[in-house]
This record gives sequence, C-alpha cells and structure tokens, in this order.
Amino acid sequence: IAALLWYLSGSIRLPIGGLVITIPGYMFWVAVLYSGLGSVIAHLIGRPLIRLYNRQQAVEADFRFNLVHLREEAEAIALYGGEAQERNIALGRFRTLYENFKRIILRSNQYLVFQLLFSQGTSFLALLIASPRFFSGAIALGVLTQIANALERVNEALYWFIGSYTIFAAWRATADRLSE
Repeated sequence: IAALLWYLSGSIRLPIGGLVITIPGYMFWVAVLYSGLGSVIAHLIGRPLIRLYNRQQAVEADFRFNLVHLREEAEAIALYGGEAQERNIALGRFRTLYENFKRIILRSNQYLVFQLLFSQGTSFLALLIASPRFFSGAIALGVLTQIANALERVNEALYWFIGSYTIFAAWRATADRLSE
C-alpha cells in the first residue's frame, strides 16, 4: 500500500525562495509525518496515565492490606470499640481509590477522543492535501479516492503506537512498581 501511495501521489513541486524543491511520493511523507505527530501528541496526552495507573496499584494494595488488617484484628477492634475509627480509615482509603479511578477514566476518555479524532482526521487530511492536484486536473476523482484510501491504510499501519499507548502505560506502571 505504501508503494501504491507513493506512485499515486506523484511529486509535488514547492517553490521556496528562489529554489523549487521536488518531493517525490509526497503523500507517503504526509502519512509518516501525520503519524509521527500523532504519536508525539498521544504521548503527551497519555503520559499521565502511567502515573495514575501506578498510583492505582498502590492505593489498591493499601486498601486490600487495610481490609486484611480489619479481618485479622476484628476482635480487638470490637473489644476496644474502634469500629467507627476503623470504618472511617477504610472509607478514606476507598475514597482515595475511587478518586484515582475516576481520574484514570477521565484521562482514558480524553485519550480515546484524541484517538478517534486522529483516525477520522486521516481521510480529511488526505483529501485536503491531494485536492489541489485534482482541481488542477492532474489527477482524476478515482485517483484522488485511491490516494485517500491508501493514505488511510498507511496511517493504520503506522498507528500501532497510538492504538496501544494505554496498554504501554499500564505495563510501564506495573514495571515501575515491580522495580520499586
């Protein structure tokens, strides 16, 4: 598909100052740049997920430890009348767990919106960049459509980092916690 995109898009001549620069297969380079820029933006948007996942693992472990402690010390807590105090401690830890999980959901939704806009923007970008050649009569409508489809396929192939970033973030958080 990349070779097809290269062939169909042809060359573009860009006059810069007194020079004319010819870029062969320019739509292929547009796809590479678009995916590269998308990967950088994905990292900027998704990076906080690493910290949030790491914190989630810590607060979940803390909450589980507290529940085990309550179970093991239930008689002593009841004997000294510490139910209310222990309940408040457990609820506080659960609240921390819940609040962090809400932050994970919010950041994941922001990342999902970016993913959707990025993937949907590919078609628009392809048509926008290739349309001057169509309007000048250099290519037919069918070729314009083929270029747009080929650019989408090349972008899908380069999309793996953006599509897998949340998995990488969770994996990185786990690796960080294990190394601690």
